[in-house]
Amino acid sequence: MKRIFTRCLSMLLFFLQLGLLFAPPMQLSVFAVGGNPVKTRSTIYTAEMIKNARENIKKYDWAKKEANRVKTNADNYLSQGLTWL
Repeated sequence: MKRIFTRCLSMLLFFLQLGLLFAPPMQLSVFAVGGNPVKTRSTIYTAEMIKNARENIKKYDWAKKEANRVKTNADNYLSQGLTWL
C-alpha cells in the first residue's frame, strides 16, 4: 500500500509540473492569517526550467510523448477519486 501511495504521489507531483506547462502562466500565492503571502514564487521548478520544458514539448516528439503519458497516467489516478488515493 505504501508503495502504491508513493508512486501515486510522485506521479501527481510530476503531473502538477506538467500542469504548469499546459496552463497559461499565472501568479499563485497562499495567504497566511493577516493576508500576507506565505509563498510568492516557485520553490522547486524555476521559471527557466518551466520555460525549457515548454519549449521541449513544442520542439521534440519525445517530450510531447512523455508529457502526454504522464498526463494520461495522472488522469487515470485522479479519476479514481481522492478516497482511492
